[in-house]
Amino acid sequence: MILTKLWVLAILSVISIVDIKRRIIPDVCVLLLIPVTFFSVPLWQSKILASVSVWAVYVVTALIAAIAKAQVPIGMGDIKLLSAIGLISGCKGLLAATVLSSILGGITAATLLLLKKVQKKDQIAFGPFIAVSYALYLASVSAI
Repeated sequence: MILTKLWVLAILSVISIVDIKRRIIPDVCVLLLIPVTFFSVPLWQSKILASVSVWAVYVVTALIAAIAKAQVPIGMGDIKLLSAIGLISGCKGLLAATVLSSILGGITAATLLLLKKVQKKDQIAFGPFIAVSYALYLASVSAI
């Protein structure tokens, strides 16, 4: 169990560093999270529902953005990472990571805007917020 968590935390660390430096979440990193699904608590229905829900929300968001001629607010790498988290931890883990990462990302973005380090149109890497949020979730539960 502890090795599984360490594996996930190591991959989340790599994802965070790469996303900060290059604004991309490598597919290979997300794929390396998938084997954890086989060692985690067997709640297959919840895990599949969580993973599919991420994609459904993304499609709706992308359609709304296309209609409004706006930019999609989240990248495909973030969606893949959230989908992998859904497969590993099911709806609870996905919801915890999504809500906490949104709060952390929002606070950080607001702070950077107030300090004039970024402008409204600038993009901020969201992968690290997802990674930190999921790491906090993992630290708070006994099993994944």
